[in-house]
Amino acid sequence: MDLRSRIEASYKRIAQEAEDKCLDKGIALGRADSIKDIMDLRFGGMPDESLAALREINDIAVMRRIQNAAVTGDRDEVLNLIAQSRLA
Repeated sequence: MDLRSRIEASYKRIAQEAEDKCLDKGIALGRADSIKDIMDLRFGGMPDESLAALREINDIAVMRRIQNAAVTGDRDEVLNLIAQSRLA
């Protein structure tokens, strides 16, 4: 593979990684909004600090776990999961 081909392949890989990261970030933000809505409906809201921490999470699996806890669990469980993910 010549230098030009390697550089083009590198740019394509970097562009794909950036696109994937933006997609994950968008999904995570959508889940954060959903979790906030659930917390508002079920428990009358959530602390601003927890909401700010929630919006920083980019891991889709973690967001899914927090969302499931918001739907089926209790308020303290949701806040604990958010706090734990902040430490990770």
